[in-house]
Amino acid sequence: MVVLNTDDKLPCSSFAEYFSGNADVLHAQPLQEPVNANEGRPSSNRSAKELDLALLDDIRDELEGDITCRLGSLTISKLPLEDALENKQLFIEHPPLFSNRIALEPSINNQSKSYLCWNYAGLNMMRFKLMEQYNLAEFDFSKAYLFFYDKVEKANWFLENVLSTLDQSLDSRLVQCIFAKPVNDPAQWSMFVPLIEKYGMVPYSAYPDTYHNLDPAHLVTLLSSVVREFALHLRNEYANGKSVEELRTKKAGMIKEVYRIMTITNMSPPKKFTWAFYDRDGTFHEFKDITPLKFYKDYMRFDCLQTVSLYNDPRNEYMRKLKVGYTGSVVGGQKIDQLNVPMSEIKRLAAKLVMAGHPLWFASDVSKLVSLNGIADTNIFDYKTAFNAKYNLTKAERMQCLESHPTHVMVLTGVHIEDSKIVRWQAENSFGKEFGNNGYLTITDKWFDEYVYQMVVMKSELSQEMLDALENDTIVLPPWDITSIWYV
Repeated sequence: MVVLNTDDKLPCSSFAEYFSGNADVLHAQPLQEPVNANEGRPSSNRSAKELDLALLDDIRDELEGDITCRLGSLTISKLPLEDALENKQLFIEHPPLFSNRIALEPSINNQSKSYLCWNYAGLNMMRFKLMEQYNLAEFDFSKAYLFFYDKVEKANWFLENVLSTLDQSLDSRLVQCIFAKPVNDPAQWSMFVPLIEKYGMVPYSAYPDTYHNLDPAHLVTLLSSVVREFALHLRNEYANGKSVEELRTKKAGMIKEVYRIMTITNMSPPKKFTWAFYDRDGTFHEFKDITPLKFYKDYMRFDCLQTVSLYNDPRNEYMRKLKVGYTGSVVGGQKIDQLNVPMSEIKRLAAKLVMAGHPLWFASDVSKLVSLNGIADTNIFDYKTAFNAKYNLTKAERMQCLESHPTHVMVLTGVHIEDSKIVRWQAENSFGKEFGNNGYLTITDKWFDEYVYQMVVMKSELSQEMLDALENDTIVLPPWDITSIWYV
């Protein structure tokens, strides 16, 4: 049975605060002076203009006479916005009840201070299958096991990207992107699958949590410093005449140092283990000398290679594959297709599969309009009444101006349908039982449309149109595209 610290709270008061420090993953650039709009234009009055103090005085005077503004200042200024403006009516309209829900409810995990939701959601989706297969009342995979190899593989991926860009300036946008977050926590499904296929998986009992996989910030900082120094050394050696083959030999020693750091901070991963358990009927089972890869291939009836990632990016053409350049972790790993489809197709498959008892890995932007009390809705916080603010950007526009992107991965486990229409969804989260409704989040269908971006399904569930689309050319996006911001 998993022994996770579900007493840990989110290190913040809201989702927005929780994710605010992670929006600069790959697209961040050094701050620059405002662009001179005169450049290339005939107009002579477009140069940057300072903020007029007289204008601010006029605004101040106007607001001091605004009764609504004064009342808001007396009340809202004393509370977090999420508490002051939370729409309680939505909790009445959308209780945590679902006409179709996966009956099996394993224990809720707590990813604590890590940004490993992709790891938790992937393994938690797969544990449903294992628990059904072996008639288990409870089970948990080790998240620490994949965490270990993810860091080693990301270090190798980073150094290989460094070797592939030796002829580019260190100040180039591409090289700066590569150096920005070399071994950070976030990842996505296309990075999860190669890890599973190469290293397999183990039960929690075979490789329990350590301090550093639950709170990896200091370790990530250390590893980032180490591999960046390695990278600069490789670039300098190349400038001094060393060949790429010679540098790759040096890289092996660098990976050894990364592996050593991971072993000291997280213990050495098992090569073999024994899996013993009681099933729901009280019958004892024991399997000895299992390798992690054998556990995945022979004991886990779920073939990750038969999955496809469905994406909803309205900026780009539908029924085309999408790929972000230089995004990955396992060099030589298996490729998982990512197909851009309308949201209607994602929802159609999501409802069908959840109703058939299949949990689904999905990614969304939970930094937007999500209450820690357990509801995600486009009107959960009444900003319009408080500030007379109108937020009318489309999903495509939010992506274009870096306003929204996938920030978190969960497992879809329920859907509520009334009069043949989807009303709300249920998601199993990984923030402990104190979050939401005993660890679950209720997502209204309106929010699902606007802030869900990605879902993983088996290829066998795709329509013929989708299967045909997988044969089309791939749209390759630059590594600084909004979709390259790895999931928190």
